[in-house]
Amino acid sequence: YTQENNDDNKRNLEKYKKKIERRWQLYFTFKRDIKKSYYLKSLIRKGIPDKLRCLNSELESKVLSQIDLDIIRTFPHNKNYRLNSPGLVQLKNVLRAFAVYKPKINYCQSMNFIAAITLIFLKEELAFWSIVQLIDSDYSHEKINISGKDI
Repeated sequence: YTQENNDDNKRNLEKYKKKIERRWQLYFTFKRDIKKSYYLKSLIRKGIPDKLRCLNSELESKVLSQIDLDIIRTFPHNKNYRLNSPGLVQLKNVLRAFAVYKPKINYCQSMNFIAAITLIFLKEELAFWSIVQLIDSDYSHEKINISGKDI
């Protein structure tokens, strides 16, 4: 075992990581969703790029704490959002995903109610994309102001 072998291994690993990262980028470019498929399973088995692994850690703990506080206050009498219900997990997932997807906005108070209502009618992924569309839509060609943040 020599230093040359070690350097070769490092170069090969970097090439492999770049190749895998390009495949993931292509997947999200054309698919834009994470649905069960043979190709997705294959991608996961070959490795998840570091950029995608750390999506949750990109959120500040302050934001995560605020989401956790707000979701338990969201329609507590609705069967979908009672303590320990699957609806709370879905709500948390949608709000965290949005905060990562739109870092300029991140998470704002009362987004939990919009997401919760959306989740009553739509599955988790569709609820997320509906909220994205709502925020991204060009409403009357004016900027929308959410909690002091222009979008």
